[in-house]
Amino acid sequence: MARVLIGNFKGPKGDKGDTGATGATGPQGPQGKQGNTGATGQRGSRWTEGTAITGTSTTAGIFSGTGIADALVNDMYLNTSTGNVYRCTVGGAASVAKWVFVGCIKGPKGDKGDKGDTGATGPQGPAGEDGADAPHANETCTVTFVLNGGTLPEGTASSVTVEYGSTLVLPIPTNENASYFAGWFTGTTVNDGQFFNYTPVCSNLTLTAKWAYTREKIENGAVNVSPIKDVYYNGEAITVTPKEVAGKTFSLFRFTVSNTVNDFESYSNEVSIETTVGYYYNFRTQYIDTPLTPSFAGTYIGEYVDFKNVTQTGTVVLDGYGLYTLNGKTYALTRYENGSPLPYDPTITSGYTIEDKSVTFENVSFVTETKADGNEYTYFTTDYDSYAGMEETTFWLDGNAYVEPVSTVCPAAGTYTATFFDADSEANVTYVAIIDEDGNGSTDEEGYVQTFTVIDTSNYPESFDIETEAGDTYTITKQSDGTYKGRFGEAKSKSYTFEKYVFPFTGTFSANVDEVNYEIVINEDKTGEYKEDGTKVCDLTVTDFTYPDSLTVAYNYEGEDLEKTISLQSTGYYKVRIGETSVATYEFTPKTDCPYAGTFEGVDGDETTCTLVINANGTGTYYEDGHELHTITVTEIVNDGTTESFTITDEYGEPYTFTKQANGTFKGRINSSVFYTFTPAA
Repeated sequence: MARVLIGNFKGPKGDKGDTGATGATGPQGPQGKQGNTGATGQRGSRWTEGTAITGTSTTAGIFSGTGIADALVNDMYLNTSTGNVYRCTVGGAASVAKWVFVGCIKGPKGDKGDKGDTGATGPQGPAGEDGADAPHANETCTVTFVLNGGTLPEGTASSVTVEYGSTLVLPIPTNENASYFAGWFTGTTVNDGQFFNYTPVCSNLTLTAKWAYTREKIENGAVNVSPIKDVYYNGEAITVTPKEVAGKTFSLFRFTVSNTVNDFESYSNEVSIETTVGYYYNFRTQYIDTPLTPSFAGTYIGEYVDFKNVTQTGTVVLDGYGLYTLNGKTYALTRYENGSPLPYDPTITSGYTIEDKSVTFENVSFVTETKADGNEYTYFTTDYDSYAGMEETTFWLDGNAYVEPVSTVCPAAGTYTATFFDADSEANVTYVAIIDEDGNGSTDEEGYVQTFTVIDTSNYPESFDIETEAGDTYTITKQSDGTYKGRFGEAKSKSYTFEKYVFPFTGTFSANVDEVNYEIVINEDKTGEYKEDGTKVCDLTVTDFTYPDSLTVAYNYEGEDLEKTISLQSTGYYKVRIGETSVATYEFTPKTDCPYAGTFEGVDGDETTCTLVINANGTGTYYEDGHELHTITVTEIVNDGTTESFTITDEYGEPYTFTKQANGTFKGRINSSVFYTFTPAA
């Protein structure tokens, strides 16, 4: 049966009713579990009072006498004697904590107040007694003079008698050891009063002469050089210089006044002081033992940049005993340890400071060494601090500066070799380019020979430019693996390995005539020497050569300048006459393979792998973590039975020495000190 929807007896949904009233609060639940205790926080800034920290230096220093065992940065300290306030910049125990002056709680002294009004006149006193009946009538007093090293004027008695209550014209004594007479006093201490011409004599008196600072009073190593004036009584400044003490050299002045703010030290040998009675009673001069042989004494000349960024020629005069003169003023060389100055020590040659108002030379190090030209040089190197920043400079004794020789050899000279697989011929192909010392080159590309010229080496060793015989220019660029990439001729760009050019006559010409051994030794830099039985007779310089046919050398033999040509004979030997012997036949032996050819490898403190590769001809490359940093050449070898070492020189002329250790490793420093393990070349 079918059904039809005709309606719904439910009405529409009504609106939402109002919210009912809040029910009563239920009972309190149990307390939750207590959480973990948090970490103890760092205490805040703390104030400490005392008198152990002194001075007004804005450079932080250590004051080990504070007794503070746990100082924190930003802790504060008040000197209760001076009112000075200090802040901690480096925390820790008293022996390491550093404090810096930040201010003073005492304000400046106020202006003097106005003079008060004159008081009312007092009542008149009673009339005095008649003279004959007055006390002390007809009484006399004796005044005795104690000269304290002085002398009374001629005809003046050492004691005088005067009437009671009268005044006395005081004599003026003299003292050749004193700056001037300071007056007559009733005693010998600073608390005894001074007696004047207008002071009445009312008892027997002993008056003691006092004098301004005498040479004896400052005999603890100082001499008063101020004209006439002195400070002991009148507060005016004096200048003192150190006394000469046999076998000793001045180091510093020290002035101490019971550890007050007036304490100071001076490394200058001329210092001005100003004080009042009783101050600077602890005056000391420190000396060092004078070295028997003054070290590094003399006049040093060098250039530096002053605080205005202007290059200046500076002159520093050293006396060898720890004093120097700079810009007309004399000071003491000073070393610093933990921020504190130390006196000069002639056994130490580095770490000193030289300064004046325009420049501060830091880390001054003195050196005497023989340079590559065979001459000995003395100099000091230094970092100096000006407003232009930290720089490095060298001051040379007597201005005798060593100048690195300028090589005339093209820096790109050498042999460039490229070996690669040629797809057309299905074989390995080798291209070779050779550049001579004059910068002339040729390239052999599978029998096709072309010439070129090096035209620019200003960016060598990173790159250099050539010009081919056809007039084309190419840039040859160094790669990260040490190879050079470019083209020397018609062929496309290739990667070439490089072997540095070595002067082809580097080696020894040897001959024996009448059982006398003659040697002509030629070095890579075209210098050399002529020897007879191992003893050098004279130095040589190569002036011309055509390899392998001839070599021309200039030399001075027994006062005569000569020039001879060593010529190749058909026999393969060379002929020449150098000394007294007749023309001799010499056999030429090229410089032997470098005994340190191979690989040196080590790791520095930063875990950087340092590798030095030396070729058979003494050239090589230095790497760090596989990246090439320098090309080098072995320039010196020492093996005298006691020390075994070799020296390399990089492309900038900087030398580095590697010394063999007892365990077989070699210790050397290029960028950092490293112990190297040596693996000889196969």
